[in-house]
Amino acid sequence: MRQVAGYFFSYSDARAIMDKLQIPDKGVDDIRLNFPINDWLAKTKRYNVFCTTVGHVYSGYKDAEGVLIITHIKNHHHPQTVEPLVERDRDMYAKKLLTEEGGAKEDSLQWMSFPDADRLGLLAGEARPREKQH
Repeated sequence: MRQVAGYFFSYSDARAIMDKLQIPDKGVDDIRLNFPINDWLAKTKRYNVFCTTVGHVYSGYKDAEGVLIITHIKNHHHPQTVEPLVERDRDMYAKKLLTEEGGAKEDSLQWMSFPDADRLGLLAGEARPREKQH
């Protein structure tokens, strides 16, 4: 089983951050904001984080629908001993990007950790930012 963690925020906060960072939304619906954000992450060579959209059905968090900037992925060989992933110092890079560069208020970001169980397809080719091949 795989577990993911990162910073979660609402779709409206995501759009405000995108405006501040000058990330064009390409006219996509909220549920597809991961595509322009991941394009921007790749364009700016920030390959250590990536973005997905998440709903409460997948995460198990009540009323959680929005954007998740994933900073931490851990594979578990013994899923019965899984505990939530804890925010680490090296996760702060993404938090600083969102708050200092993106203008997000720190209290609008929620650390979230949950089992992926392959339902989100987080490691699928289109989910991770990568350089475009010419």
